[in-house]
Amino acid sequence: MSTLRFVVKSVSSTEAGYPVQNILEGDVVGPGWRSARDCSYPQEIVIEIPQLSQVTMLQYTTHEYLVPSAVELLKQDDLGWSRVGKIEMGKGGTPTNGRERKTAKLNIKATSIRLVLHKPLPHVKNRHGQVGIAAVILHGTPLGKDMDRPAPISSGANSQESRSRGATGAEGMPGGQGKDVISSSGHASRRSPYYDKGEAIRTTLMVQKAEAADSEDFLRAGRLKQAYDQLGVLLATYKQLDRQKEEAKRKEDYAAAHEIKESMAEIEMILDMPIESVVCVMNGEELPKDPTPPRQPAVRSAKNSHDPPVESSMVASDLRDSDVRSNTPYGAQRDEEQSRPAAKSRTRSPKRAPPPPSNGTDYASMVPTIPQGDELNEYGERMIRPRQQEIFALTEEEKAEQDAKYRSRVRDLQRQTALMKSQAASREDLGSSRSLPKNTNMGRSIGRSMGRSQVQKQFVFTEALEQITSNREGPTLPPELPGTVQRGTNATILRTAGFNDIYIRLAYSSSKQHTEDAVKLMTQAIQADAPMFAAASAALVAIISESTNTALLGSVMQLFCYTYVAYMRKEMGMPPLTSTGAANNFDDGDLKLVFPDVTGKLATQKENAVTYAKLQCRAEIFVKEKLKHNMAQFHNDILSLLTPILTKLSDSQRRTRMVALNMLATVSSFLFFPAVAFVSALISRRALERASGLAQAELALVNSKLQHVVETRSWAMAILANHNSLLITEETLPIFCAYVEWVLPAATKQEQKKPAIDLLVAMYGSLITNEQGIIHAVECANKACASEALMKTIYKAMAECDKNLGLPSPRVKISTRGDDAGKLIIVAPQPKEQTRVATPVKPAAQPVRTDEDETVGDYSPGVCQFCLQDCGQQADYAIQMYRHLLTDCPCCCACPACENIVEIPCLPEHIVFDCACRDKLPYQFDLCPNCRSLVETQFLQEHLQQCKDTIPEEASICPLCGEYLADSEAALIHYSEGNGCDGNPRTAPNLRAVVQQKTRTDRK
Repeated sequence: MSTLRFVVKSVSSTEAGYPVQNILEGDVVGPGWRSARDCSYPQEIVIEIPQLSQVTMLQYTTHEYLVPSAVELLKQDDLGWSRVGKIEMGKGGTPTNGRERKTAKLNIKATSIRLVLHKPLPHVKNRHGQVGIAAVILHGTPLGKDMDRPAPISSGANSQESRSRGATGAEGMPGGQGKDVISSSGHASRRSPYYDKGEAIRTTLMVQKAEAADSEDFLRAGRLKQAYDQLGVLLATYKQLDRQKEEAKRKEDYAAAHEIKESMAEIEMILDMPIESVVCVMNGEELPKDPTPPRQPAVRSAKNSHDPPVESSMVASDLRDSDVRSNTPYGAQRDEEQSRPAAKSRTRSPKRAPPPPSNGTDYASMVPTIPQGDELNEYGERMIRPRQQEIFALTEEEKAEQDAKYRSRVRDLQRQTALMKSQAASREDLGSSRSLPKNTNMGRSIGRSMGRSQVQKQFVFTEALEQITSNREGPTLPPELPGTVQRGTNATILRTAGFNDIYIRLAYSSSKQHTEDAVKLMTQAIQADAPMFAAASAALVAIISESTNTALLGSVMQLFCYTYVAYMRKEMGMPPLTSTGAANNFDDGDLKLVFPDVTGKLATQKENAVTYAKLQCRAEIFVKEKLKHNMAQFHNDILSLLTPILTKLSDSQRRTRMVALNMLATVSSFLFFPAVAFVSALISRRALERASGLAQAELALVNSKLQHVVETRSWAMAILANHNSLLITEETLPIFCAYVEWVLPAATKQEQKKPAIDLLVAMYGSLITNEQGIIHAVECANKACASEALMKTIYKAMAECDKNLGLPSPRVKISTRGDDAGKLIIVAPQPKEQTRVATPVKPAAQPVRTDEDETVGDYSPGVCQFCLQDCGQQADYAIQMYRHLLTDCPCCCACPACENIVEIPCLPEHIVFDCACRDKLPYQFDLCPNCRSLVETQFLQEHLQQCKDTIPEEASICPLCGEYLADSEAALIHYSEGNGCDGNPRTAPNLRAVVQQKTRTDRK
């Protein structure tokens, strides 16, 4: 009994990113396959075994929470489909803890097996009603002939075997891809069958790789893996060439289309080979001899005297047609041809189908017939003469051996031709004599570019890539990547740009040396060709930023700036950058990127940002004109570049956060930076909620995860806004105001309040015309402040800002009259004449003091800032103030847990969020999200059923007596005037005696 190979023939539905091909890997901890979201049931997966087999065991592993309730098994044999059995999943109607593996002991003969998956078991994380399978493994014994090798594409019209395969689907191709039709000319259509054929070959290689690994044949498994990866690169190149050919046809550039077509024909020739030959080509090895077992020599027939002579080129063409363009095994003839003499003229072969012009190339005319024994010299020169007597009436073994040599010579000739063309282009363009490495993979050098300068660029890049990725062994060899990473978006972008598997492994490695090698090559590539490598460079930045080794983020700081400039040059349609030769300086005439020495600034950096690069432009109007029509696309590219860096602002390591902050501060100072989109992506409510990754029902500022994202993002935004005033514009002011009005009223910690206040001060001190900054800042502060103390803090910060700007007096003040009492108002500027006279004598307003000064805001020493009571001006007024706050102030109280003095309106938030001794309380409390009242945890649900309405932001409910207070003025009256709050022990007559007894102080 052995592991059976199989392919997936069909599937009901698939979620993007979780293709059904994942189950072929046998990785029980991998991503596997998932059905589409909100799909109908039952879901089906049909797996096809390449040959009739005795299946003894089927084993599958389900997802941990996308678990079907039951799985039915059906088999297909010569009599059709029949039911095998049904397997119930889960335990007690619920999924088990973790992934569940089921093994079905079978004893059936089948060519296909259908898995019918019923509705999923209920799970809290399965919100879209999906099912998932991680891996499927079959065990058994093959009974029929092995047909796993994908059938070559035949001429179609005159082949009975080709018609039969087209009706049933080609063996080894999932989903019946053999049904794709090829046109009469033999060229691939827009939906190229060669691409599908290549994918089928990759599927077969993956199955064979798994079998080799199971049998511990690791050398073969390594060869198959290398072939699998390189074939993927080759197919990506083929697909790109197909698009380029169609574009050339559309532009009527038929010369370029012909060159592209020839390059595609070379790839098609590789795909037409047997699988073992494809493996050899992809690994850069010599082709093996024909695997057909030796046969008895056929009886040679004498040549008829009346038959016309047969030319050698014609016979060579017949030899190729017999095994390359037919559906028969490699090197074997059809049954109806085996009885014929081996040498017959073309006119006397009525059973032979005419060879299709699949690639438009006559190899017989390109390469002369090569007799046995001839060898190529190192320059590709040869002296060959036809030897027709050695070709006529050959045995099958001799015929296969000669044809194998012929194919090898064709490939050698093509390599030598490509080498000579590259050397000629190199000498003409650069005056040098560089050449391609001898072991350059054929798949990486096919059809990359058409023009002579483009050939040189590709040659330099390929040489550098080969130099940095070859000869890596032991510690220099990066670790292998799982299949999910190799199929990821960033890895696909790198592979499409021409980077090989070793480079991708270097990029994903957590080793500093590997990362530096990858960044070095990408820096050279993006300077050589910005439009081609801009997306690949952004993908590399994203890969390194997502690495588990957060210290690697600093290695992409310069590459981050190069990518910004590359996107700009891409949308401008400009040529590549050229180095001036100076250190840390790249100049192309219009744009100049300079990296000054900022080592000292980075060493002393604390709560500030450091700009480590400058982008200078000599002709800004010219650059803007070229970017005008592509500005929106440029901004989208930059936002995609910034996205992985924004996520690092919430990293647990401070060093990583500072590196990300410096990168954002640097590019935000560059020309044409998308300030509005950047600010929105950084601190808008929608962006913050999306960055937290919480469900809709969990999106509340009391959630610790959302609080962490808000704190780190607002901290970064405050530093960036103070560092770069260009981020504060009339378009970004509404975004800042919306953020402050959302965060500040619910802020309970200093980490949340300080960044919001800093943003208000940044808007207040901005130099926007028409005083839009100060107007928005004052209006936002009046809406967001829920307490008088917070308003005074904001006023003090604004006054300090005016002082730093050199203004004689603050531009705002706190109003004490009318409806605006307790709110900020803008002070009308005084006439210049009065200011000029009053300034030498004494400033009109007293200077604002810091926290270490004796006064707080406008209050003199000894005056309570809450109830405005005068505690005396004697020398010990500090002790009197403490006693007043501890026992007398009607606006304050002592926390019942930690006994700290707390303002009464802030008591609920203090107990829930800030109190370090809240565990000492006999009960646990929570904050109602609607009325913001303190509620015992066990009664919170009952309270929420009654508390339906949300009170306004400026309103509050007294935590002592439960009275509704409309605004801050009503709260001040409620606590301080008259008899005060009935629930306050300091003012209620029936509770005053208790307070006096506990504090042992005399009250008047």
